[in-house]
Order: sequence, then C-alpha cells, then structure tokens
Amino acid sequence: MKRLIPTTDYSFNASAKTITFSKLAAIDLQRVLLVAHVLSGVIIYNFADPSLGGTKSTNVLTLEYDTTTMSNSDPLMIWYEMPDVMPMPDLGAPNIYSNVGGDFAAVANSGAKTITLSSYANSVLSSVIGINNLITGLVVRRTSGGAVDVLPLSNATYSANVFTLPDMGANFAAGDTVAVYLTGPDKAYDKTSDSKKVTMGTGLVATLDTISAKLATDAVMNDKTELVPQFLTAAPATSGNNTLLAAVANKRIRVLGGWLSFSGTVNAKFQSGAGGTELTNYIYGVAGTFAPIPISALGYFETAVNTLLNLSLSASTAVSVCLVYVLV
Repeated sequence: MKRLIPTTDYSFNASAKTITFSKLAAIDLQRVLLVAHVLSGVIIYNFADPSLGGTKSTNVLTLEYDTTTMSNSDPLMIWYEMPDVMPMPDLGAPNIYSNVGGDFAAVANSGAKTITLSSYANSVLSSVIGINNLITGLVVRRTSGGAVDVLPLSNATYSANVFTLPDMGANFAAGDTVAVYLTGPDKAYDKTSDSKKVTMGTGLVATLDTISAKLATDAVMNDKTELVPQFLTAAPATSGNNTLLAAVANKRIRVLGGWLSFSGTVNAKFQSGAGGTELTNYIYGVAGTFAPIPISALGYFETAVNTLLNLSLSASTAVSVCLVYVLV
C-alpha cells in the first residue's frame, strides 16, 4: 500500500543528504518509491532512475542526489510502499494494534523467537496493558515463501517493546514478516492488584474482582470481602435500653432488614450503644401493628466499631424484633 509519509514522520539532513524515517524501525530500499523536493519541484530520489538512487542503513536513506544547497526544513514529498497487510481478524475489541509499518511497525527477529515493536507502538501499548503482561490477540507470520501460520501466545512475555514467543516452535527466519493484533489484558493481569482487576475471557470472582454489587443469599460484598448474613430474633419489653446484639471486637453491626411487631402502644428507636448515638428516629407502634424493614444490600444503619446494638423503648411494652445483619 502506497503511503505519503507526513513531515512529522521523517527528518531531512540536507548537508548529509540523508532522510531518517523516524516512525519506521527499518526501511526496505525497494519500497522507497519517490522523493521530491516540494519547493523546487525537483525529484531527488526515484527507484526507477539509476541516477536518482540511494543507499539505506536501518531507517536512514542516503541520497545520491546532491541536496547540500537545500535546507533541513524544506518539505519533501515521500512515497513509500508499506508491506502488505494480512487480513485483520475480527476480535471484537476496540483496542487493536497491528504491525505493518509506520507508527506500529513490528519486526520479526531472524534466528530468535522475538518480535520488536517500534518505540511509538510500545509507548501506546504500554500505557494500555502495562509491561510484562500477557495479551489477548493474534500473531500471524508470513514466510518469505508466502506461507502463513498463526503463532501461539501461550507463555508469551512482553518487555521493553519486545515480544518473546517461547511456544512458537522454530525461530523466525530471514524474510519472515509478522502481523500482531492485540486486544487487551488477559490472565497475566495480577488479580491481587486493584489497578489491574478485570480478567478478560475468564469468569469474574467476587472475592478477587471488584464487582460493584453482588446480591445473593449466601453473602453480600463489601468491596472484595464476603459478609455472611446473620439473623436475630428478640422480644425486648423494658422501658429504656434493650441490648439486641452484644458488641463484636473490631466490627460494626450493619442492619440490612427485618421487622418489628408491637404488642401495645410504644415507640422504639435503634441506637449504637446503650443510650448512645441514635441510628433511627422513633418507630411508632400500636398493638397489633407491624413495621417492615425491607432487605437492602446497602444496609439501613450500623453501629460504631466495638459497640452493641441497642433498642430503646418508650414504655415497658413487648416488641417482637427480627433482623438480618452483617458484621463489617
């Protein structure tokens, strides 16, 4: 695919007669099609003209044309034939990084099982998935003879812009090209690290992965901690303080729901500690009435740490209490 190289992607040294392709790790001389000096309209490189040729070293083109009278800031029109792109697979993810030259160049290292990405691709990739994490995606190799195969990503590592593919079998050979399609983090994300929590392609686990809400009969979640619901029934009948639950060391008592039933006219309120901080206003009851507290995973109120749960009654009238609570 022909590409007009933008001025941001090369630097021109007129006195040295060189052009450095800053976004390419290396250039192929046969892919440099044409270079023209825009201000004068003069062609200074043409692959089809032996007198307008040049030589290359990694990503630097040295021109035969004498450019010493030109300026480094003069704009050039550079046409470069990018390598053929192998078909992009539909991996169903928005973050896909491919090889094929330019900003996202990827070079198969002959005699090794490694792929070197351009510095630009590395900077983008690192900000997305982090160094030393495996990735979900696809690596496709095309040999110099045109054979295509998919390389395994199992046990792959990534560090300092180099992919190492230990399970790929034979090393890369001279002339091999690769396409690297990356979609994001996979199992190598450290599940103990809050900043790298989601593991794509695997089921989330409430005690390892931060899930904003998990409502189930076995437990409710406080961040990644399971809180097992506990149940209380009581029938306090003393005017003033009535201990419903004793203090629990280093824990708060959080009420998730329940109900109160009144045998007569009486007002009731929950407190943190006997005669302590009021957790509710008065709940007004008369004989035969029922005050439901619907279940809420968030809870309605909780005591202070190391503090009992108290029910204060305005009269010596029996109140039946049923509560669901967790210790936080």
